[in-house]
Amino acid sequence: MIRSPRRRWPCSAGCSGGDEATAPSVGEGAADALAGELGRCLQLHPLYRRIRVHALRAGDAMPVARALGRVQRTVADAAEADEAEDAHSFELELFPGTGRSTAQSGRFLAATAERRRSGAGAVPEQDRGLLQSVTRPGGVTLPRLRWARRDATKPGTPAHVAIAFDVFSSRVETRRLSDLPPDGTLEAHGLMLVPSREF
Repeated sequence: MIRSPRRRWPCSAGCSGGDEATAPSVGEGAADALAGELGRCLQLHPLYRRIRVHALRAGDAMPVARALGRVQRTVADAAEADEAEDAHSFELELFPGTGRSTAQSGRFLAATAERRRSGAGAVPEQDRGLLQSVTRPGGVTLPRLRWARRDATKPGTPAHVAIAFDVFSSRVETRRLSDLPPDGTLEAHGLMLVPSREF
């Protein structure tokens, strides 16, 4: 069996979910970064119109969904492709990872679709595009984003793009004072920059 080539982008655990109100810049930053990479991928494959995406350990899938929406708008603006037949559509499959429940996977997408269906809440402008449809030659109408939660821990089928989120677990440890650097500054896995000031 021949599998199609995939592009993979590891992202930190902060990108994989959580409440947007807690750290809105984290999810938005992840969506911007993913949209940039997806845009480059679509530039390399200009004839693809239906893109299959695998997202592993993507949490509520907000960064992935917003990235797909942003890349669609960016590609359409750059190509001035306002015709529905030129628009991209996406198949997003969410995989929770080993030992994780599928209940949290795609929570953002489910809530957005429910708000639209019930009319109980407004759907933000940046998310509306993914709830629309595209028309293909012959009058075939497809959803712009078709998504599914999968029970499997990893994909068994090929995709155009695979996005994997790294999940780090934290713990508190005690250390002897003699093990610490002279200025007392520690870095956590290189994920944060702690300024060291001396007066």
